[in-house]
Parts: sequence; C-alpha cells; structure tokens
Amino acid sequence: MDFISNKAITIGVGLLVTIAIVSGVIFSITQVINIYSKVYNTDTSIRGKFDEFDKFDGGEFTSVDVYNTIKKYYDISKPKDNYYEPKTNIFGEPGSNGKSKIVIYENGHQLSYQEFYNNFNAADPNIKASYQAKKWQSSLTRYNDGTVEITFTTTTM
Repeated sequence: MDFISNKAITIGVGLLVTIAIVSGVIFSITQVINIYSKVYNTDTSIRGKFDEFDKFDGGEFTSVDVYNTIKKYYDISKPKDNYYEPKTNIFGEPGSNGKSKIVIYENGHQLSYQEFYNNFNAADPNIKASYQAKKWQSSLTRYNDGTVEITFTTTTM
C-alpha cells in the first residue's frame, strides 16, 4: 500500500507543479501582451499626431493644396473676423491678432483666409487659373504645448 500512496502523492505533486508552471507562463505571456499593447498604442498615437504634418515641413504646394489644407482643418462655412473655427485643437486657440495657426504670406503680405479665398475663386477665369497654379513654400513650427503652425509663402505673381 505504501508504494501506491507514494505513487499517488508523486503524481499529485507533479500535477500541482505542472499547473503552477503553466499558470506562471500564461501569466507572463498575458503581461507581455498588455505591455506591448500599451507601447504600441502610445507609439502609433504619437506617430499619427506628427506624421500628418511632416509633409508641411519644407514642402512645395499649389494654391489648391493650400485651400484643401485650410478646408481640412478649419470650418470654412463659419468665418469669424478673418479666421475660421478649427475642426481640431492641434492648432490651439486663434492668436491674439485673430489669426489661426495656418499662416499665408503672399509677396510679404499676410493674407487672411478670406483674402486667399477671394483670390482663389476670382471671377475672371484667367486670374483664377493662374492663382490656383501658384507655388507655395511651406514651413512647419511645432510648439511645446503640442500645437503646430503651418506657414505658406509665395513670392510669385
């Protein structure tokens, strides 16, 4: 009888050790998955926030691109004192001068969105076509509070 009881105890202890080892491995795998998930989500949210604006850091754009950029980030159906309400807070609040964080310079003169829009949609088709084909240089400024400023500049007539 002693032999059978020793065998049963050995099998029982072996089974408990096996269960403990398997539980430890499963727990470790679950923790690694949770940590990886948190790191991945943080990485993709940071990358997504900045990669969207990287194209504006030293790029060349047409007036159509500038117009589409304004349309993407601002509600152009509600102009307010030469600026539009942002659709996103990535640009922060409009500046103290009533301008928002997309800045447009034409021949050294800062244009309001309304001025740009009026030139972009000029009544004369020749003027409209030549304005829409203009080339604009962009620059991107990132601020410590997480907001960005996109500046479009042209010196072509």
